[in-house]
Amino acid sequence: MTAPEIFIRTCQECGHKQEAKDPATYKDKTSEAWRELKCRRCHSEGLDYGSYKRNNEDEEDWEYR
Repeated sequence: MTAPEIFIRTCQECGHKQEAKDPATYKDKTSEAWRELKCRRCHSEGLDYGSYKRNNEDEEDWEYR
């Protein structure tokens, strides 16, 4: 069984990784709302563009695919 994939964005200021909605799945393709999402830890607007990662259940950290 493979681990589920989720869209993760990382804060450029504090390094916090948080799950987010993939911008490609937004109904309104012209929306820029995904850019305005803030970090849940430090409330910075410095989140990266995000990528899909796989959650390895044996490890605590996220792993790039």
